[in-house]
Order: sequence, then structure tokens, then C-alpha cells
Amino acid sequence: MSSKEIVRILKDNGFVLIGQKGSHQKWHNAELGATTIVPCHGNNQLPIGTLYSIIRASKLEKSLFGF
Repeated sequence: MSSKEIVRILKDNGFVLIGQKGSHQKWHNAELGATTIVPCHGNNQLPIGTLYSIIRASKLEKSLFGF
């Protein structure tokens, strides 16, 4: 899964971009009290461990990400 796909899912679930440093974007959802960092490197696929870390930090269901 690419970072563009992850960002789309986060936006659809109420996350807003609160900051960026280099190629890493910081997304926050006030309702869930969740903040996650997404490395944005174009259409490159993210490593599975990075993807799982984003899912855990976002407090969203795995099924939203295709798991």
C-alpha cells in the first residue's frame, strides 16, 4: 500500500494534516485522540511493519486498510 492510499483513508476518517517535516506528514484526529506519522515517498509501497505502525497509531480498524 502506498502513502497516497493511506493518506486518502486517513482523510476519509476525519484526520487532518497538522504538520510536515521533509517527506513525513503528521496527521491527527481529535475525536479519536490519535496522531500518526506517514512517510510520503510518492507511489512507493510502504514496508508492512511501517503500515502496521500507522494502523496502530491511527486507532482505526485494520479492515479499512484491506486487512
